Amino acid sequence: MKRYVVCITGASGTIYGRRLIWALASRGYEVHIVVSSAGVEVMEQEEKVSFRDDKETDPFLEGFPKVKDARLKRYAYDDISAPIASGSFPVDASAIVPCSMATVGAVASGAGRNLIHRLADVAIKEGRRLVIAPRETPLSKLHLDNMAALAAQSVRVVPCMPGFYHIPRSVMEMVDFVVNRVGHQLGVELDLVAPWNPQSGK
Repeated sequence: MKRYVVCITGASGTIYGRRLIWALASRGYEVHIVVSSAGVEVMEQEEKVSFRDDKETDPFLEGFPKVKDARLKRYAYDDISAPIASGSFPVDASAIVPCSMATVGAVASGAGRNLIHRLADVAIKEGRRLVIAPRETPLSKLHLDNMAALAAQSVRVVPCMPGFYHIPRSVMEMVDFVVNRVGHQLGVELDLVAPWNPQSGK
């Protein structure tokens, strides 16, 4: 069973992270989820996603086609005793989507203070795939330096920059473009967007 970790931080664009969780879960993969407190706030504000305990639908899958027997496991972002905090816990790949600049800086400096920082540090030290999807504009030199430092550690940097050659007809199709790229860097072909075909526009 393939196992992936998806983290959502407080950057705008939490829909990218939720869509990635759905795409992985719908393919039968086990998905471990960590969301920062700011990430929860952004989801509630931007997407009107509720985390009430009495809801029947999992908030991470809300608004998407139903996933039968979804294998989702969620951890509190300050729970550094969680299994994914250890290098001995096998994980195929991890992603932080969207990744705030505060998270980028913390991971780049190694000054981790929560489970998201810790699992990123574990991925780097264990030589595992780690993808970050920063969502900020404009980018300062400090932001760029931190991302360059992570890229030097083989972290895959996939900015939340949708392309338009697939002629998107909705916001979700633009979201899928980014999520598809993140999946590719995780080593998973999600097939949410058709690959570039120079003949398609003729």
